[in-house]
Amino acid sequence: MKTPLPIHLATLGPVGHFPIAPGTLGSLVTVLGVWLLGHLTVPSTLSLHLAALVLLIIGIPCATLAERHWGRKDPGAVILDEVVGQILALAWLPLKPLPLLSAFILFRVLDILKPVPIRTVEKHLPEGWGIMLDDVVGGLMTAGLLALCHRYLFPLTWAAPAPPPGPASQAGPGPIRPGPLPSLRALSQGPSFWRKID
Repeated sequence: MKTPLPIHLATLGPVGHFPIAPGTLGSLVTVLGVWLLGHLTVPSTLSLHLAALVLLIIGIPCATLAERHWGRKDPGAVILDEVVGQILALAWLPLKPLPLLSAFILFRVLDILKPVPIRTVEKHLPEGWGIMLDDVVGGLMTAGLLALCHRYLFPLTWAAPAPPPGPASQAGPGPIRPGPLPSLRALSQGPSFWRKID
């Protein structure tokens, strides 16, 4: 019997049938795909979010059909959900090794451990909705945790290297331009005004 096309989409072709950790392999393929895309063009955060949305809309019915096809809940071969979640985890990051590796590892840890928000979505939503949306939650949690990590623990490598100094920067600082003079109303405030500029 020929496998229906939606099943192939849900498993990302042969990738989902890999005998060892197909979900991790699906996430890795996604990371590599986004990284390669970044060398061909500059994908914006909006474009990656739109791609995730399109794959989510396609993936819900495909995952539902796959679950019915194999007769078990959340079959391991269905990895389109990992693709969507991983894209959401990567969408706001620069395409550099440290952010990409951090997003990949953290997303996999959350997807395997399934803390309360992820497990709740998977448990209470039916068929393809639960399969796809628990990884959406995982991807958004990954993005949020990485943002907190960058803000409060240690900075990830966000910005591109600064360009080499050009002729203008080598010529030394330009002339100092005086700022605007304070108005008569500001001067009339007395000591309170001068404390602001002291």
